[in-house]
Amino acid sequence: MDRYLSALKAGDFSAAMTQRCHGATVADAQRELFLQQAADLTHVDGVESIKVVPASAVHIIPIDRAGVATPFDYEVMTATGSHLLHGVAVFQDGRETLCGYGQEHVDSFAATITAPESTGGDAGRLADLMPSRPPDGMHQVQDGASTVTDSSTADRLESWTRAWARNGFGGVRVTANRFASVADARRSATEAIGKLVGDAVGQFSIAGGSGAVGVRYAAEAWTWVQPADVGPMCDSVHLIYDDMVVVIAACGLRPTDSHAVVEQLVDQVNSNR
Repeated sequence: MDRYLSALKAGDFSAAMTQRCHGATVADAQRELFLQQAADLTHVDGVESIKVVPASAVHIIPIDRAGVATPFDYEVMTATGSHLLHGVAVFQDGRETLCGYGQEHVDSFAATITAPESTGGDAGRLADLMPSRPPDGMHQVQDGASTVTDSSTADRLESWTRAWARNGFGGVRVTANRFASVADARRSATEAIGKLVGDAVGQFSIAGGSGAVGVRYAAEAWTWVQPADVGPMCDSVHLIYDDMVVVIAACGLRPTDSHAVVEQLVDQVNSNR
């Protein structure tokens, strides 16, 4: 961990990737973004040092399953104190390599965060669900059928997304995906929420959100050195309307910010049904 943090501070991408297992290396095309976020955390947000401490009962699943896994915990030292994170190493190429991480309370989030229940009823055209009033200080940058997909949305029938950006950093996105059945919609939401658990720093409910599930997560978590109260955060809210999943995401938030941005967007989506 010391060698890894030293490489991040020095902006040495190759040296940092050498400390990570094969499956956890960052693509070269994302080098600049990764280094910029690492620099923000280490030079702006005050990540100073890392101390490996005795492992807890939390076992992080390694990204590479080959090789013997060794769980460990580590404290990230910042100007505000020490912050516990969980890690796992695997033996590759004749040495230990870092192969996964989790936020401090990943075990409790994994046990309690579940997909929302369907509110029932056809929500109509996907485009009609989209909020029309952007958050303060943001401008629209996208409105149309979504072309981005992953394993959680590979079987969707149709989609629509609308996004706004803030000058400088951050923005929001609302995406609606329709599936063949309520069961498919719930499976998609369950998988998508599950992918956030390791980076989650909190969960929240939305007043009037019809069972919406909200998760706050570390926006620069892929660096493996961002604790819960340092650096930018994102809020993600999932709602299910019959065979449709609506995902509302807001990024560029401070750790102390409320959930007001996503709450306002949930209200608009519910009003458009």
